[in-house]
Amino acid sequence: GTSILFIAYGYFFRKSQEFFAEAILGCGLAVLYYATYAVFYLDQMRLVPQPWLGVPALMACLVFMGGVAHAQRSQTVAGISVFLTYYTVALSASQAPSLTNVAYAFCTCGALALLSLLFHISHRWMLFSWAVLIATLGTYLYFFWHKPRGLEVDDLTYFWISNGFLTLCYVLFSATCILDARKTGEYRKGVGPMAGVNSFVYLVLIFFAVRNNYVEYEWAFRFGISGMLLALALLA
Repeated sequence: GTSILFIAYGYFFRKSQEFFAEAILGCGLAVLYYATYAVFYLDQMRLVPQPWLGVPALMACLVFMGGVAHAQRSQTVAGISVFLTYYTVALSASQAPSLTNVAYAFCTCGALALLSLLFHISHRWMLFSWAVLIATLGTYLYFFWHKPRGLEVDDLTYFWISNGFLTLCYVLFSATCILDARKTGEYRKGVGPMAGVNSFVYLVLIFFAVRNNYVEYEWAFRFGISGMLLALALLA
């Protein structure tokens, strides 16, 4: 109820695009997302016993949040509303490890990387893109670089799940950097470092993951990654 009041004030009753109204709107969207998460995933607040229903419900929340931020053309609304989204990912990863929690974390981070790309295409929000990149990579490094203890998945299966997610995010953030330059034909100082951080972290993590799990097929992974880098270079 509080989040709906905040959204109504920020969206309908503000007189101008002022920071206070944008902050109230962002907080309303964030609380709406967190309340939806709690209904499915928090033991103390769960109302729906089927956690798998939480992913489509929360993805719908993200679409709504993205639509409102896009309509308002406000990086402030987008940034504040996304903050609690990453908090729910950390909260989910901190609980007892399960495929449900891992799936939620990966789906949410992947969706936010896609949302960052779409916002960058529409508005070129460099600060927002940087924040999503750092939050996504930081979450992965802290929680998912090594398989969580107690997760009932064998190491090779987890390798494909976690590194598939990492590769997806790498491609999305790379596309963000490429489209930033191609959209207007100009170069912005923040794009080079963003592409460098994204590439460095990805290549280092994938190198160690392959060495630990598929050292005998390292040549194949190198060949595949080289092909992906060539495709990105051609697009750039």
